Amino acid sequence: MIDLIVQGHSVAKACRKVKLSNSTLYATMKRYKWIKDAYDIAQEQACDALESALLDIDTDPVYESDDPGKQRVTSNNIKWILARKNRVRFGNQTQHDAAANAQKAEKIVSALQRAKKRSSLLEQSAEGVGFEPSLRAVAGQRFSRPLLSSTQPPLLA
Repeated sequence: MIDLIVQGHSVAKACRKVKLSNSTLYATMKRYKWIKDAYDIAQEQACDALESALLDIDTDPVYESDDPGKQRVTSNNIKWILARKNRVRFGNQTQHDAAANAQKAEKIVSALQRAKKRSSLLEQSAEGVGFEPSLRAVAGQRFSRPLLSSTQPPLLA
């Protein structure tokens, strides 16, 4: 049965040919790791065989056809099967690494917290010196215009 899977037969078809039910196969794979390992290797080899057939669709002994329409349909079917058997290798969707995304999010949150802290420190120091509130609104901007109070004489009289 493993040889049939390697040849590219579906699990259901391979099981029918050897007169074994799918549920028996899956139960046996759960019980015996070496059978599961052989099955996984067979699935990889089947994907390799289908990939090879896809690349040489016009000369492949199984899928060869002179009709371009039939070749296109066969190619699309092989691509569909490959995308479902091995999404990482043959899928057409981008895979996202959740752990990497979480690390990036943590770095962004940390940077935002540091920026917020710096901003509040700048506001506090600006209030202590008496800078104009509108100048405190922009984080990181140099404060250059102090407020004139009634106790301070004007600079130019």
